[in-house]
Amino acid sequence: ATRQANIVRARGLAILLSRKLTSSSLQKIGEFFGGRDHSTVIHACRKTEKLLDSDSELANLMQEVQAEVLQA
Repeated sequence: ATRQANIVRARGLAILLSRKLTSSSLQKIGEFFGGRDHSTVIHACRKTEKLLDSDSELANLMQEVQAEVLQA
């Protein structure tokens, strides 16, 4: 439950990956990430998707993590 930029970015990436790679509801994802509301999950996904467009390092990290998760 912090607002440090690097942690917020990592949490947003994890939320987005949870949304894309699982069939969990927005509510369940929010509960897992510290009791957040479903609208917070939607906001995190949208914000992270925008960041992916402008931050190639973050986009590469997302691809790497997604590939690892899908291989497991």
